[in-house]
Amino acid sequence: MERLSKRSDFDELKKAGRRFAGRNVSIVFVKRDSEGPALVGFAISKRVGNAVVRNRIRRRLRAISASAEAAFTSGSYLIAVKPSAKDSGYWELKADMDSVLRKIGVSSG
Repeated sequence: MERLSKRSDFDELKKAGRRFAGRNVSIVFVKRDSEGPALVGFAISKRVGNAVVRNRIRRRLRAISASAEAAFTSGSYLIAVKPSAKDSGYWELKADMDSVLRKIGVSSG
C-alpha cells in the first residue's frame, strides 16, 4: 500500500472515482487494471477541527488502513472524514471504515 501525495492524483481520483459513504468516513474508489500496490490518500477538512484533532484522526485512519492492508485491492482510495468524526474513537472509525469497505466489495477481515 502506497500513499497518494500529488494534488493532481487527488483531483483525478475525486473526478473519476465512485463514492461510498458511511456515518463518519467516505471513500472514493477507482479500480485499476494493472496489478500493484493500492494507492491510499487521506482528506481531512479544517471543518473537522484544529490541527491536533485532524492529525489524531489521520493517525487513527493510517493505523486502521495498515491493519486492513490486505483488504485494499489494486486501485486508488481517497479516504475522507466528515466533521462528526472528531467525536469518534478508534473502534468507531474502524467499524465505519469496515462497513464502507464492504460496500465497495472488499472485506477488511
